Amino acid sequence: MSAVGLQLVCVAGLLGLAVLAIALSRGKHATAIIYGATMVISLAALAGSLRWLLGGAPNATVLTLPIGLPWLGAHFRMDALAGF
Repeated sequence: MSAVGLQLVCVAGLLGLAVLAIALSRGKHATAIIYGATMVISLAALAGSLRWLLGGAPNATVLTLPIGLPWLGAHFRMDALAGF
């Protein structure tokens, strides 16, 4: 998986956890579950960024998603600043 793809999957996972947190808000163990899952997703995003920053991946990773205006799409790019 590319660096940009990993970051987008992590963002989607965090958004999914927000919905799960609402559903589990009354449970006894909800805090531990949500914080634990958030930590795992954040560590995966950190590992992907560090791998990219330390040179384990190509210099620039680009991902184009077919969302937005039909002829433009959404362009995501991982460069040094985005990785940092």
